Amino acid sequence: MNIVEHLEEVRKRIIRTLLAFLVAMVASFIYVQDIFVLGRRAETL
Repeated sequence: MNIVEHLEEVRKRIIRTLLAFLVAMVASFIYVQDIFVLGRRAETL
């Protein structure tokens, strides 16, 4: 694997990672109330 191929692979992996992070962030904003309630409920156990 030459340097150009390596950089292309790294770029693809970084883009995938950022997209996965963005999806997780959007999901957490959508379900923030439910996540908060679950956290508070677990705190009292």
